[in-house]
Amino acid sequence: METANEARQGPKGLPVLWVLGGGLVLAVVAFLYFMTTSVENPPPDLGVTAPAIPSTEAVPNNAEPTPVNPK
Repeated sequence: METANEARQGPKGLPVLWVLGGGLVLAVVAFLYFMTTSVENPPPDLGVTAPAIPSTEAVPNNAEPTPVNPK
């Protein structure tokens, strides 16, 4: 016969410890992976493209604006 507290609680023992330990190991592996992966140089298999390089052909500050409808 179980008491009310025993009926409300989940199972105890080694299987629960294995699940908790496995989750902790996976969390540590994920943490180490993200801490060692460079944001500027991601692995090529992620599909992340490099940011666009800004154009060096900038319009000078003293350039005349081009008319919209020249006549």
